[in-house]
Amino acid sequence: NVNSSVTDKAQFNNTYEATMNYGAEGAGGIVVTKTLNDRSEANNTFLFTITGENEEDTAKLHEEDLEFTHGILTSGVPNEMEKLQQLYEGKAKKVFATNDPEKLIVEYKDDATAFNGLKKGTIKGKGVINNQMSNRLMAYLEKQGVPTHFIEEINERETIVKKVSIVPLEVIVRNISAGSFAKHYGVEEGIVFDQPTIEFSYKNDELGDPLLNHYHALALKLATMEEIETIEKYAFKINEVLKAFWLSAGVTLVDFKLEFGRLPDGTIVLADEISPDTSRLWDVKTHEKLDKDRFRRDMGGVEEAYAEIMKRMEATLK
Repeated sequence: NVNSSVTDKAQFNNTYEATMNYGAEGAGGIVVTKTLNDRSEANNTFLFTITGENEEDTAKLHEEDLEFTHGILTSGVPNEMEKLQQLYEGKAKKVFATNDPEKLIVEYKDDATAFNGLKKGTIKGKGVINNQMSNRLMAYLEKQGVPTHFIEEINERETIVKKVSIVPLEVIVRNISAGSFAKHYGVEEGIVFDQPTIEFSYKNDELGDPLLNHYHALALKLATMEEIETIEKYAFKINEVLKAFWLSAGVTLVDFKLEFGRLPDGTIVLADEISPDTSRLWDVKTHEKLDKDRFRRDMGGVEEAYAEIMKRMEATLK
């Protein structure tokens, strides 16, 4: 019989240390007294000291596929995630298969494009910032009830994500007139809307990502009505959360683009990235642009703007 108290210091996501307390009882089984309420915790290996009547016993926990055996608690995830063949290369990222069919590795590049690829260039360090910012903001959104594809950051440019089937809809949420909205509707930039707007475009570079509505999406079978409603709900929730977050960092969230994906069971989750590439971020006081518009409009100071917005995000998360 295993009848023990387990205490261990574990490092979660290389950011902080925490003490985990477990209790075990009964032959061939273990009861965990603290539920793992953060997915990243379950992806770590915990070393501990066990005392009991029989230290050689092996007990198994049938939740989250965890195994409790010979002093190691793991999630069953391979210690080394193998990066296999490249599956896709886009404008800003590469996607690789792994030795786990349900997980992918995303690698962020410094390449920059604008106007559907008509303008090309490089923003030094952009890949590092976009990777780390996306991961931290997605982890933040998870805590606010928004499911995402994020699993674990491997290094400054690479992240393990859940394999999803991307819904071919780009979702743009706007709080203030800017960019294509101002151009299409003949209004000046900077008009604050009474309520946020949401628009969809067909994710198709060859067609120039044309705008469409619910009826077009349904006719083209890009998504079901239920999926569209879920996407809209999450998009507005993300806007609410990130508007408040960026405001506390002295930044106005003008607008941003989102992409969503389907898990194998059909669950809709936030995918792609959240970064200065996909968001318009203005300084609250000066309205200085701290995003990709500096590249689009040849304003200069692009690397400095990306570094500044990253600095503010990190300070706000502390």
